[in-house]
Amino acid sequence: DRRKNHITFSKHLQSLLWDACSCMLIMFRNAGFVLHLRHQSRSRYPRRTPAPQFALEDLQRRANQTKTDDFGLIYHPPTYEHENKDLQKSIRSCMTGFHQDDHESYTKDTGMSLCFLGTGAGTPTRQRSTTATLLRLGGSSMLFDAGEGVQRQLLFTRAKPSHIERIFITHLHGDHVFGLPGFLLGLQMHIMARQKDANIVKNKRKQREMENHVIKIYGPPGLYNYIASNIILSCTKFHSLSIEVHELIGGRARRVHGNKDRGVKNPFEDTYPEYNYGLIRRKFISPENGVWTIENIEQKTRNSILNDKTRHGPRQLTIKAAELDHLPGVVTFGFVVQEEEPPRNVDPDKAKALGVLPNGRKFDLLKHGFSVQTEDGKRTVQPEEVLKPRVKRARKITITGDNRGWTPQMFEIAEKSDVLVHEATLVKEDYKRGHSTAGMAGKASGDAQAALLVLNHISSKSDRSDSLGNSNQLRLIKDAKESSNGKSEVIVAFDFMELLIPRDGFRGDNFQDESSCNKNRQSQKAGEGDLHQTRAAVMGWFETRE
Repeated sequence: DRRKNHITFSKHLQSLLWDACSCMLIMFRNAGFVLHLRHQSRSRYPRRTPAPQFALEDLQRRANQTKTDDFGLIYHPPTYEHENKDLQKSIRSCMTGFHQDDHESYTKDTGMSLCFLGTGAGTPTRQRSTTATLLRLGGSSMLFDAGEGVQRQLLFTRAKPSHIERIFITHLHGDHVFGLPGFLLGLQMHIMARQKDANIVKNKRKQREMENHVIKIYGPPGLYNYIASNIILSCTKFHSLSIEVHELIGGRARRVHGNKDRGVKNPFEDTYPEYNYGLIRRKFISPENGVWTIENIEQKTRNSILNDKTRHGPRQLTIKAAELDHLPGVVTFGFVVQEEEPPRNVDPDKAKALGVLPNGRKFDLLKHGFSVQTEDGKRTVQPEEVLKPRVKRARKITITGDNRGWTPQMFEIAEKSDVLVHEATLVKEDYKRGHSTAGMAGKASGDAQAALLVLNHISSKSDRSDSLGNSNQLRLIKDAKESSNGKSEVIVAFDFMELLIPRDGFRGDNFQDESSCNKNRQSQKAGEGDLHQTRAAVMGWFETRE
């Protein structure tokens, strides 16, 4: 039995050894075949070349330009400095957590600033997002255009979404509106979160503001149908946010679409019962002499000043719009925002010498141009007798959409703006494309006598450097400044750039009292003649185009 068992074990061991040898032979054979293939592949396909030197240099240059590791991929300030040092001090970054100690402008608060969330043209690039500009006015903000990604861009800034009360859409091209539906839904979530905040719940005034939060949106015809259809077809709804869509109707350009005879509606003008959504209301604004008045300053009366309980309330604004020439059938607008003219201060020594004491609202009446009685009631004091020279004036901001030319009404409402934001998409003039070059933007700025021109809607070609390594943006600035005949300072906007607007504006005028200004009216009228000639020339240009 033992012998039989030993023979059986020997046979099993031999079979295991034979299997192991067979496996080793197969492995060696496969390894040799693989080595043969690798040898052939090396002879046919050479090794991959290393990264080119210019790519490594570009990567190193970007690393050197990056001020913080967190913002290096999205924040691309220009490598040059503006020759106007005073203007350079008004430019800073609007990003949260940026090095605020590196720039003295972070300690300033002018009550008005422009934050450029996106400055690209058409499609987003590595350096620029699509068009979106935020006008910050103390505790409230206005958003001009909402390209795709505006919601994400806003997260990097110090601006609060709940402070946005008005949205202005220049035209309905995708790079200006694709981010609007998502932004509105994100704003609703932000408001819902603030309503549950313990600090908001304790403050009844803030709680009422959150509950009655209304967003007013202004833009061309078809804007309501665009927002409502996106919300309905995406199976979402508004339940904590009320929206008023004001469409600017009755303009020169009109989008013809559909055929009423065949029962096909025009989505830009017609009403769809399926889109009648409770919290989205549709309203219309008609023009007057080619100008849409969106918001106007209420004229103050003696009784309104005496009954005003706030006394130091927010300054009122005038907001107007006019058409631009972009492409056939594309209704495009430019918007002008102007502050209320700040009142002049009263000289208390002069007022007391004339018998007027700061009791009640007498000083407020004098500031707004109303006469008051002295304390004894024997004399009437006129405002010119006690008011100091004017040191502040209303600031004026003009933001235009894509265009290849202005209407006369646009020149009229944008005259003498402190800041003009204008597109500079094209490198060479091409009328059929419906866009402007930097030179065309400079010409419009000079004719409108704008103090500062901000070039926006920049294409990727303008961000490149020439063969000598010089930035093309310097060429844009030079072309625009020459076309404006030196009347306007010029800068090129970049993503997350914040432009502080001084309290006395960028015009740098030597403000005087009204009596001295009246003496200089004749000299001012001489300069206005050139502007009237420009308007006449533009009107003739549009008549020839029609």
